[in-house]
Amino acid sequence: MAAIMTDLDNIELHFSGHETFPLRNMWLKRVYDQADIHGLVDKSIFADESAIVRFGVGKNMVSSMKHWAIATGMLQEYKDSKYFELSMLAKLLFSDNGLDPYSENIATTWLLHWQLAGLFGSGAAHRTKSTTWVLLFNLFIATDFSNKDLLNIIRGFVSKNSNKNVSENTLKRDVEVCLKSYTVLMDKPKFDDVSEPVLAELGLIRPTLPGRFGFVRGKQETLPDGIFDYCLITFWLSNENYQNAISLNDICHAKGSPGLIFKMDEDAVAERLFNIAERTQGKINWVNTSGMYQVIRKMGKKENTFFELAIDRLKSSYNA
Repeated sequence: MAAIMTDLDNIELHFSGHETFPLRNMWLKRVYDQADIHGLVDKSIFADESAIVRFGVGKNMVSSMKHWAIATGMLQEYKDSKYFELSMLAKLLFSDNGLDPYSENIATTWLLHWQLAGLFGSGAAHRTKSTTWVLLFNLFIATDFSNKDLLNIIRGFVSKNSNKNVSENTLKRDVEVCLKSYTVLMDKPKFDDVSEPVLAELGLIRPTLPGRFGFVRGKQETLPDGIFDYCLITFWLSNENYQNAISLNDICHAKGSPGLIFKMDEDAVAERLFNIAERTQGKINWVNTSGMYQVIRKMGKKENTFFELAIDRLKSSYNA
């Protein structure tokens, strides 16, 4: 039976823009490659007469590519409204000598999932483009659900939290694209690998019965420690309630937490945290204080220093 935990505060709602296409391999790189030497992307290139030739896909797919580049936080608004600018993460990942320019490492896929479904990814505005992803992974606690179950909960959330008039068809299409993004089509032709949704590789959602789905919870063994640590630190930095310590319970269950977004149970999260001191050279430690498990940071309070640690941990996921 479908279930919802609690409301999200102040989230802006957005349920369109993908033109019903899930994110596909190499799309973000193609967008990245349109930037000039200053890291700026002219917005007109997505709509001019050369767009189809430039990106090698149809008109609707070009619009979808732009949508996903924004939704994942790879493109962000620039002071000159005629342009987008590449984000720090986009440059880190997709430059020709970047960490993963051709998205060959599953670490990148986990990171993109965090960008879409989490609350604390790079760039505060990006999450408004993937509301269904945010609601599904932060609020939905059903072990088994259908498209209709998810649609009903999102419809109720919109009714309660927004004055926007969102059409039923728009919500339905967004739910379908979200679920399609994480599930592999069993009858897909073998030659059609290029069209497989990027996020399906993670195996976070699986068909259970005809027309029904379930989360795959557990250790998430393909999730690199470096990506987990990066997400933990960005979650930590983005919540003013956390100073020098954060509890295991919050890392597992708080809205936007790695435990929720990656569908990891407490044992799986605790196992990740057990040797975090070794991974961070003692800058973050796993402790038991009066029976309460938590992680504490043993470093200065400057946010930029802590974020530098997050970037170092992210980079470690790509080291040979």
